[in-house]
Amino acid sequence: MSAALKTTLMLLGAGVVLLLAGAMPVGGVPEVYHGGLMRALGLLVALACLWGTCRLARGKALRFCAALPCALLTAAALVAAGEADDSQTWLAAACLAAACAAGYAALRLMTPRLWLAALHVCIAALLGGVYADYYGKVSGAVTLPADGRTTAQAMTPQDGGEPVPLGFTLRVDSFDVSYYDTTAYTVYEMGSGGFRSLGKPELHGDRLVLGQESWPLAELKSAPGMPRPYLLLPGEPPRIIMQDTPTVRDYAAACTLQQPGAAPLHRTLRVNKPLSCGGWQVSLMNHSAGRGDTRLLLMASRAPGRLPVLVSLVGIIICTACWCWARKPEQEVRA
Repeated sequence: MSAALKTTLMLLGAGVVLLLAGAMPVGGVPEVYHGGLMRALGLLVALACLWGTCRLARGKALRFCAALPCALLTAAALVAAGEADDSQTWLAAACLAAACAAGYAALRLMTPRLWLAALHVCIAALLGGVYADYYGKVSGAVTLPADGRTTAQAMTPQDGGEPVPLGFTLRVDSFDVSYYDTTAYTVYEMGSGGFRSLGKPELHGDRLVLGQESWPLAELKSAPGMPRPYLLLPGEPPRIIMQDTPTVRDYAAACTLQQPGAAPLHRTLRVNKPLSCGGWQVSLMNHSAGRGDTRLLLMASRAPGRLPVLVSLVGIIICTACWCWARKPEQEVRA
């Protein structure tokens, strides 16, 4: 391996550690990477990777130019399949089929040296996506009631500027909170300092047992002002058995997205499962229950570098694996 190629690989590793290990692409470019020195380093790494690509593909440039789109299409199809929601199973299947076809074509055309060149291209594309996201990302809040009537067409930027149009209307039709089926209870002692937990009784048959005491489960009752079933226990100091707040399993908001001139899209928004529409991503951040309504705090973000970064990340994995595992020409001759 030449000294120039070793230098390129060292710069490649530096770029991966410094710029890839951050919060991209979920949270954007981290603040620590916003300095001019880091941006200059990323630019140097990208240029070194492109220069290394030219050296590696020398003599097989036409073959490389034909095979590289197949490798990138494989990565893009895998990303699209992973982002398809439950209502787009057919789309995920079509993307996986395209990934298989493009991957097979790339395997037939590429050699270990060309896989290494493609790895350089993916790193350069990754850094390009980082810069595009850094300079072009816009994000802000959208607050909507889950009433099925109110719509939002713009979001408020985080810096407090003028509202930015979304290019589509967003409506929250309903909001549901599901809980785990497990039910637990806690015994509290009531004193001048408030409630103090005495432990959690176990359910044996139809009775709650804590130490040497037990109480019939059927005696727990509900009352106005009490959020959950409870049972007051006689004695001094007073005690109370209270059913624990159930553990939340999932938050789900049924949304309708309407782009001009297109049919409405009905999608379900969940925590860590954002919706995509018109280049925007809408994420569920928080909710608050008021008198007769529930208001949702949503985050709308448009990051032009997000998809290039995702495709580049998957491409780096594919190209690295194929570079390591692909058979060398001399191995093929011996076989």
